Amino acid sequence: MNRPSSAERGKRQPTLEATLAYMIMFDTKPPDVIPAVWEELEAGILARAEQLYFELERQPSRANLAKMDALKQILSRDNRTPI
Repeated sequence: MNRPSSAERGKRQPTLEATLAYMIMFDTKPPDVIPAVWEELEAGILARAEQLYFELERQPSRANLAKMDALKQILSRDNRTPI
């Protein structure tokens, strides 16, 4: 009988390559395979996008309006950020 791997027992983090392989093998999405990492990464990206949005809002220009539109798209995925 095979013993579970150290990654399966939660003793070590699998490599990115192994994580991607698991997603392919089990037809899953990143939040299903690495929920804690996904949530932390998503929260950091959304916080930075919100910060950038408000910084650009104080400096209106055509270029900044285009950037703000892109940031709105990112932030629209976050129910906590009313922009």
